[in-house]
Amino acid sequence: MFDFGERLKGLRKEKGYSQKKLAAKLNVSQNTVLRWENNYKSPTLHNLIELSVLLETSLDYLAGIETKRPVITERLTQEQITILNMLALEFQFRRKGSGLTQRQMNVLNELIIAFTK
Repeated sequence: MFDFGERLKGLRKEKGYSQKKLAAKLNVSQNTVLRWENNYKSPTLHNLIELSVLLETSLDYLAGIETKRPVITERLTQEQITILNMLALEFQFRRKGSGLTQRQMNVLNELIIAFTK
């Protein structure tokens, strides 16, 4: 069963925020964040949106609709997004233990170059 409080707590810690720091960024009390993490209270839609932005995740992942974390691309260039999509396609049907094809190595190389520019 999905536990919103645990998801929120994990994402908060991943970003290095204390409850107090997250509360300040959201303009709510530390006690409010504590209640969300303990599932005593649910955030408003406005606060959920703010949380997803601050924690750099989707609303669907934050709310437990999605179980896999999305890749946030809003700070990436179009070239980086294109290469990430190519990478996803290349590895989508890769068999474990089969090693990398030359094409996969080329895409990985392009990715490294694009992200170090």
